Amino acid sequence: MAAFAPPVRRGDFLYSSVLYADAGNGNHHPRASTAELVTLLRPETRSRDVKPTKEAKDPVGHWYTAQLVHYGLPPTKDKNAAKVRLLNALNSHKLEILPWILKLESDLKNEWEADNRKAKRGAGAKRSVPAKRSPGKAAQSQFSQTTNVTVNLSLPPGFSMIEQPGVHHTNKNNDGTPPKKQSAKRKQDDDDNAMLQTPIKKSRVKKELSIAPTASSPYSSTPRIKQEASSKTLTPPRIGSGSVKQEKQVTIKRERAPVTPRPPPTIQLSGTYKITCPAALSTFPSLAPSTLRLDLCRDASRDVWWVTFTFAAWHCVILMDPGPSFETLGEPCTLGWRLRDLENGELKFGKRCTGEMTCFRDETIRGSLFNVPGAGMIEFWGPRMKTKGVLRSADGLKAEWDDFVDEAYGR
Repeated sequence: MAAFAPPVRRGDFLYSSVLYADAGNGNHHPRASTAELVTLLRPETRSRDVKPTKEAKDPVGHWYTAQLVHYGLPPTKDKNAAKVRLLNALNSHKLEILPWILKLESDLKNEWEADNRKAKRGAGAKRSVPAKRSPGKAAQSQFSQTTNVTVNLSLPPGFSMIEQPGVHHTNKNNDGTPPKKQSAKRKQDDDDNAMLQTPIKKSRVKKELSIAPTASSPYSSTPRIKQEASSKTLTPPRIGSGSVKQEKQVTIKRERAPVTPRPPPTIQLSGTYKITCPAALSTFPSLAPSTLRLDLCRDASRDVWWVTFTFAAWHCVILMDPGPSFETLGEPCTLGWRLRDLENGELKFGKRCTGEMTCFRDETIRGSLFNVPGAGMIEFWGPRMKTKGVLRSADGLKAEWDDFVDEAYGR
C-alpha cells in the first residue's frame, strides 16, 4: 500500500495533491473553477441548447466560505453573504486567483511532494531490510552447509574401505581373511605408489565425519585429509558473530532522522499600504489612484490596532479590538470606524459604523466598511510598501478617535 506524506499547511491553506482552503471547524474544500461558480450562481447564463442531465446541487455554506478564501475575497460564515460576494466579483469581472495565492500553492506543492518522496523512500528501505535470524538457527545453517563436503582419498592397494570409519565401500575379498599387518616403511611406500596408480574415488562424507575410530578398528589413525576436514567442519560458529552485528548496524542507519520544525517566518504588519479602492475613485473622479495610502499600527499599551487613511474628502480613523495576531492571520477582524468629511465638516460615527479587515501572511490587507455616507459598503485592498514612512503615533490616533465625540457634543 502506497504511503503518502501528511498535508502541508500554511495559514488558511493546506496542500495534499491539490490545494484546499480551510473554512473553519475542520472543513476543507478545493478551489472551484469560474465555470462551476457561474453554473451555481448564474444558472440562467447556461446555453438553452445544452440541457444538463442533473441539476447542480447547491453546496453547503462552508463550501462558499472556502471559495472566498481561494479567490482572496473577505470570508464570511453566512452562506447568502458569501454567495453575494462571489456573484459581485463575477459580475464585475474581478473573480481571479491572486498572485500571492498562486505562489503559495506552488511552494506548498513543492514542499508536500518533497515530503512524499521521503516517505516513499523510507517505506522502501523498511521493506528491503532482511529478516534477522536467531543465533541458534544461524549456527545450525552454517553447520549444515559446511559439513556437506566432498573428500578425495588416495588409498594403497589392498586397503579395505569397509574397515575405514565413515566410508562405505564393498570389499571384493569375501573370504573374511583380515589384512596382514605391514610395517610402517612398507605402508608409506604403498601410499606413495597409490598416489600415482590408483584412480581417485570420490565419496560424500556427511554425518560419518563426526564418528571417532573405535578401539576394535585395525587402523587407529585416519588419513590426514579426513582429519583436517573433520576439524574444520565440526567447529561451530560463535554466537554473536560480526555478521549479526553488521545487520543491526545497517538497520539503525536506515531509520529516518527526526525532522527539525521550521521557525515561524517574520511578518511585519505595521506600516504604510498602497491601496486600491474602486468606491473612492467612483465617488471622487479627480482622485489619482496612485495616491491612495493607508497606515496601520499596533498600540502595544492598549493591545489594539489603529488604521487611518485620507481618500479625497474622506478622512477616516479605524479601531480594531482585538486586532490580528500570528495565529489569526487570514481571518477577518471586526472593526469600528469614524469618518470626517473634509468638504462640509460632517462627522459620522456610531454603532452602525462597522466593518471588517483581514491581514494576510504575505503582508497584504483587505477590508470593508459598511454604511459609508453616499457610498454604502466600500472595499479596499493592497500590499504593504517596503519603504519606511513616517507613521502617526498610537497616542495621536487615540486622541483623534476621542475628538470625534468631543467635537460632536461640544465638550
